[in-house]
Amino acid sequence: MTPERQKGRVYYRCHTSDCATTTAREDKLESDILEKLQSLQINPEQADVLRAAWSNGTCAEQRSERQSSLKLQLAKNTARLERLLDLFVDGAIDETTYNAKKQTLEISIAALKEELESMHDIAQIERHRLQFLELMKNLAGLYQLAGRAEKREFVENAFSNRKVILKHVDLVPYDWLSPGKMNLPVFNGAQSRDTSRTFEATDGGDATPEIRKKRLIALLRTARPERNAQN
Repeated sequence: MTPERQKGRVYYRCHTSDCATTTAREDKLESDILEKLQSLQINPEQADVLRAAWSNGTCAEQRSERQSSLKLQLAKNTARLERLLDLFVDGAIDETTYNAKKQTLEISIAALKEELESMHDIAQIERHRLQFLELMKNLAGLYQLAGRAEKREFVENAFSNRKVILKHVDLVPYDWLSPGKMNLPVFNGAQSRDTSRTFEATDGGDATPEIRKKRLIALLRTARPERNAQN
C-alpha cells in the first residue's frame, strides 16, 4: 500500500485491481498499531519478575555449556578433516569426493570459529537484557516518538504478518514479542552491530529474531531527545 494525501489526510491505497481493501486512513493504522504495541508492553511489576528471574538464572552456565559444545564440535570436525586427507593420500577416495567433503568441513569449521570468537561476555549479556526490558516497557511510547522511517522499521521488526482486510488491521507479532512466548533473552549468540535498519541494506526478511530485537533496541538510542528527558 502506498500513501497519498487527500483533503488534509493521508490514506494508504492498494493499487491491486482485485483487492477488497482499497484505502486505509493513516490515523486508523497508527491507532491500531499503538493499541497492539500497548497490549505487548510489560508493566514495571512484570519487568521486576523478569529481572529477578535473570538474577537467579544460569547465564554463565549456559554460555559455558555452549562454548564447550562449540569447542567439541570444532575438534571433531578438525579431526574429520585430517582423516579425510589421510583417506585421499591412501587412495581410499577420489579427488572429487575429497574436495567436496573438504569444502563442507572447512565451511563448518569456519562457522564454529566465528561463533566462538563472537560470543558475548557476561557483561554484554546483562547490558542487552536491561536494554530489552527498557524496550518492552516502552514499545508504544517509542513508536510514537519515532520518525516516519523509524516507524516503518519498527513495524517491520515487531510484526511478522501485517495485513489490512477491509477496515480491519491484522498485526501478528514475532514470537519473542508475543504474550506467553517471550522467552528470557540470553543474547549469547554471534554479535551484530547495534545499528538501525533505516541506515542498513534490507535483508529480504531473513533476519533472525535476535537481529530484529537488536534493531528495535537500537531505536532506543536514536529516539528523540524528549524521550530521554522523560526517563
